Amino acid sequence: MNKISISSLNSDFNKIESFVEEVCDKLNLHEKFHGNILIAITEVINYVESYNQAGELSFHSSPEEVIFDYKIKSKSASLNNVLNPDFNVVDIFSEGGKGIFMIMSLCDDMRYDYENNILSIVFKIRNIGNVITDHRKQYLKNYLGKTVGKLR
Repeated sequence: MNKISISSLNSDFNKIESFVEEVCDKLNLHEKFHGNILIAITEVINYVESYNQAGELSFHSSPEEVIFDYKIKSKSASLNNVLNPDFNVVDIFSEGGKGIFMIMSLCDDMRYDYENNILSIVFKIRNIGNVITDHRKQYLKNYLGKTVGKLR
């Protein structure tokens, strides 16, 4: 499944959570990334929903990154007037500012395609193997430490 339709965060949260879990499993993403992705996507949908916009969530990936796109269904509705074109300048006290700040804190990049009405969040996964390797090393170190301690 590469995309899902979303009518509201409250009614579709389980569907969103399952979708993110499937993507993370498919791409073998560490659980640390799963949490960041789920929270960022939830914030995107919550932010867009505050302007009464249903949408469609999809993903695509490359060896470098995984991108989640939230396409706003309504052709007449747009976030042009809502989003600051420069996401790096976020006023957290403006309406929706805290959500944008949180999204930017959790993902590596955020883009808005004005022409197609798509809000995208990007997660870099190039060095994800290092994270998994470090986790496995620590797990093995902890295991060996306990085993050696028992042998003494």
